[in-house]
Amino acid sequence: LLGLGVSCVVSGAGWPEYGGDAGGRRYSMAAQVTPANVRSLEQAWTFRTGELGENLARRDKLTFEATPILVGRTLYFSTATAVVHAVDAVTGRPVWRHDAAVDRRLRYSEVASRGVSYWRNPGVDRGPCAERIFLGTIDGRLIALDAKDGKPCTGFGTRGSIDLTRGVRLRSRPEYGVTSPPVVIGGLVVVGSA
Repeated sequence: LLGLGVSCVVSGAGWPEYGGDAGGRRYSMAAQVTPANVRSLEQAWTFRTGELGENLARRDKLTFEATPILVGRTLYFSTATAVVHAVDAVTGRPVWRHDAAVDRRLRYSEVASRGVSYWRNPGVDRGPCAERIFLGTIDGRLIALDAKDGKPCTGFGTRGSIDLTRGVRLRSRPEYGVTSPPVVIGGLVVVGSA
């Protein structure tokens, strides 16, 4: 995937959504990687999230299942405990990091995050949160971050977050979690729950 990320940056093809496009086809238009040259590819860089499950009640459930998205030359992805990373796809250097501060003491039924989603406000060219990264969390929140610096979009929900469990009758908080990337459709953010 890292080789593909660099290839997509060079070609401008991108990978702006989970699955590559709105239809989830998982196909890249980038032409730099072919059956003829795939054996000669070399690792460009390595990025480590640092997520090892420290102080996590269900450390045995910890996974890394995120599919990074590529917008411009930035890769965005999340860890199972809702730490979002923005990484330069060409150099592998971190751009920003946001920790959503999931309560690690709770025993979540699933400890996974399959990724994040990107949205650009069609009515705003520049400024805070003109481009957003959306994340669903294992503790039942929907978070909006500024794609440029990773800061919460304070105009979204309460200081950048919506509690999806509000109004839902649960025996305990870990019963409701979001593990799949939200889908943004015409200005609406759609989430599923586990």
